[in-house]
Amino acid sequence: MLRKLSFLLVVMGVLVWKNPLQADDWRNWSDIGVSGKFNADWGWKVAAEARFGDNFSDYNYTHFDMILSYKVLPWLGISPSYRHILTESGTDWNTENRPQLDINLSHKMMDLHWSDRNRFEFRFRDSGESIRYRNKLTVKFPRLQLWQLQPYLADEFFYDLETDVLNKNRIYTGINVPMLENLQVEVGYVRESNKILDDWSGINVLWTALKYSY
Repeated sequence: MLRKLSFLLVVMGVLVWKNPLQADDWRNWSDIGVSGKFNADWGWKVAAEARFGDNFSDYNYTHFDMILSYKVLPWLGISPSYRHILTESGTDWNTENRPQLDINLSHKMMDLHWSDRNRFEFRFRDSGESIRYRNKLTVKFPRLQLWQLQPYLADEFFYDLETDVLNKNRIYTGINVPMLENLQVEVGYVRESNKILDDWSGINVLWTALKYSY
């Protein structure tokens, strides 16, 4: 386990210090979650995430998730959920209440596991209400013999249904590391691009997650 932790620290250091985009703002998103199953078809998850901006120095965001999942077919799942969000704005914190619905498609082809998450977000914010669609396509590679590491790649776009605009995109790359029975760690890099008026700007994210499943 100590070797795995050392390996993760090295990966995190390389992502931050050797990335060619390091001139842009660096951020950290840290997630922790616990999940389990009611039976073969129904499952649950609770999770929380904290975010730090300004090159890891400014805590400015957190959210809490409560999720149910239902396997309709071996390749089709539905997950209703609720997300409570707090975002720093000057000296105040803004609140968002966000019911969500995920429609998840999955397929295994040539030892690659493909998944397509279609998420509809109903956003109730202090500034108003809106609906947003997110599509995340993920491919997970076979686990390596070295510590059963599993690399993955993903791309996600955000489409605002109220304004009819695609205004955000994320590219993910990372690894999943089984640490103990039922305990996994993920570490990765996210490149997020945001459209503001007619221009696109980007941020770099070091993403970490601790996941425990019953």
